[in-house]
Amino acid sequence: MDEEELFDEEPPYTCDPHHNCIDKFIVCQEELMGLFAICPACCERSDSSIVQQEGTFVKIKQVCASCGYHRFWQNQPMLHRNMPTCNLLLSGAIHFTGCLATQTLRMLTLFGLQCISASSFFRHQRRYTIPVIVQAE
Repeated sequence: MDEEELFDEEPPYTCDPHHNCIDKFIVCQEELMGLFAICPACCERSDSSIVQQEGTFVKIKQVCASCGYHRFWQNQPMLHRNMPTCNLLLSGAIHFTGCLATQTLRMLTLFGLQCISASSFFRHQRRYTIPVIVQAE
């Protein structure tokens, strides 16, 4: 495996079935990116950028020009079919509490929180949350 392939390789992630029980935090983007401003290997300044954002999911790439250190970091594990865990958890929380999805998502967007779209919510509802309810009956 050459260096370019190592650079693009991502760590495998597994999902804890009890991920809903783990606390989640709202973090401002500037503060989050500040955590990647210094290289953990050589303590020099490093470059970082958001390379993927999907609903509540964010993936950051960090590269140090001084020592060559690089990594990818993501804020949550992925479920099957590469679905961010918290995207589905958000849909479930909206659905199972009886909140109106469009109002809830509008409020989160107004707050500036990165969240799923209404179409994602309804897709999750159709594929996951309604089948779980039907199966439980």
